Amino acid sequence: WTYRNVEQSNIKLLAELLQCENHNARAAATRQLRHWHSLTNRGDDLLLKAARDENGLVRLEAAIACSYIGTKNAFEALKDISSKPNDKHLSYAIKTSLGSAPMRKFWNSVDLEKKQPLLYAFLNRQKNVENRAEKTKEDNKFDRQKNIVQVKVSCMKERMLYSVELMQKSNLGEYKKSLNGDIHAKRNQPIRIEFRNPDATPHNFVLVKPNSIEEVGLAANNMAKDPIAAKSGQFIPKSNKIIVHTKMLKQGESEILRFNAPKKAGNYPFLCSFPGHWTIMKGNLTVK
Repeated sequence: WTYRNVEQSNIKLLAELLQCENHNARAAATRQLRHWHSLTNRGDDLLLKAARDENGLVRLEAAIACSYIGTKNAFEALKDISSKPNDKHLSYAIKTSLGSAPMRKFWNSVDLEKKQPLLYAFLNRQKNVENRAEKTKEDNKFDRQKNIVQVKVSCMKERMLYSVELMQKSNLGEYKKSLNGDIHAKRNQPIRIEFRNPDATPHNFVLVKPNSIEEVGLAANNMAKDPIAAKSGQFIPKSNKIIVHTKMLKQGESEILRFNAPKKAGNYPFLCSFPGHWTIMKGNLTVK
């Protein structure tokens, strides 16, 4: 920094600092590559060394430097960085650098998967991370609604029956068992159902429209005859009678459903659609 302030350079010192044991010193030296890269014929080698550094902060500075340098070799170094582990800040630096005008010259989103598989994999991961973060934000907002019905549904081991618990005091996290196994809600009221399967047999939770439990249950039974459906093990029929459902969960797995109760009052059955289970493993969501 001092050298830059007096418009001087010291490539020898830069190279020494890039090998320093202190990662903060290596990161500071890498930052200077933004401005000194073209002053030495070793610029590309020094950048690549920083891009492959074991420390994330150094790689972050290298990613940003790539957008300043703007050469094909800098782009290759940036690709190298994208293929290594990256946390939130480093990921953001890589993505920002990739989107800069100097780097955009070297890739195109149209044929990215074919021509730049490393970058495609990185950007795909980033998109998934952002989608999960957005989903988490939406879920938290849904769960904070004051009139929400919170329910825990489990399976009684080896009995093929649901066990339903209803939230009594949300501030204390207290649940009380539903004596008849039913769930009650008002029309359009938000509902959060946490479904867990402690049983050795796969189970799921499928909410259906009134008077359609037999239709959906029989359709699930017929899926057992389909080799593809049997292999997938999901046994969730394609039906417009299904309102919401979890996946078919194995022992120890769980899933959360968030939805608003139907706008029309009535009894909405829920069932396990594993073939044969629906005749006894069932209950009702009563909407008033």
